[in-house]
Amino acid sequence: MTTPRKLAEPPPFAGWPDQWANADTRSVAAELHAVFAGFLDGLAAAGRSRETITAHTVNLWLLGGEIMAFFRASPANRARGVAWYFATCMPGGDGPAPKQLKLKADLRAYQATCRQLLRHVRARRLTASDSAAR
Repeated sequence: MTTPRKLAEPPPFAGWPDQWANADTRSVAAELHAVFAGFLDGLAAAGRSRETITAHTVNLWLLGGEIMAFFRASPANRARGVAWYFATCMPGGDGPAPKQLKLKADLRAYQATCRQLLRHVRARRLTASDSAAR
């Protein structure tokens, strides 16, 4: 059995939108950050351990980087927002595989975070039409 490696700590959560975004993607980064914050708040409210929340935070940092790379490369999709991305690009819950994850165990943990995040998004009824209304 392969032991997952300890991934580097991401930068402080509050600064993520600035780390991810350029001038053209700031609104998408802020929207994504808000979704991630709600997900992490939900984990804390459910009594998840600090270790669990930290593991999810590292995975969210990776997911956010992948999502923002998509929006930087796809200007036409920026106006559609992150809810559209979740519904269209992650319908089954699995996120895009980050290049940083070499071990299958790390990728499994990352995909578990992606699936839990998508359940959170669906439970909050964050839909593509919500993003379009903003």
